[in-house]
Order: sequence, then C-alpha cells, then structure tokens
Amino acid sequence: MAKSRTIENYIKEYGESFYTKKSFIYVVNTGTGTKDLDDSASFDKIRQFIHTFYNQF
Repeated sequence: MAKSRTIENYIKEYGESFYTKKSFIYVVNTGTGTKDLDDSASFDKIRQFIHTFYNQF
C-alpha cells in the first residue's frame, strides 16, 4: 500500500520514466495470483484491491 503512494507520487512528479503504473499492476497481479487489475485501474482502485485481497484471509 505504501509503495503504491510512492510510485503514484513519483509518476506525478517525473512521469513514467523509472516506475510505470503498468509495471506496478503487473507486480500486484503476479503477487496475488490474479489478473483482476488492468492497465486502466487508478491508484485508488489498486490500493482498494490490495486491501480487499489481503483482508479476506
């Protein structure tokens, strides 16, 4: 969750040069074993997904 804010802030300030939202979504989908997030997901949606996914256990 905290890393999502770091990446979001970086992209807002510097653009998608080092970090990209697409790559972050790939990491989240891989880590959760899902393909629930697509490239159009907002950072708020990504954080909501992470929160919901890990609180189901």
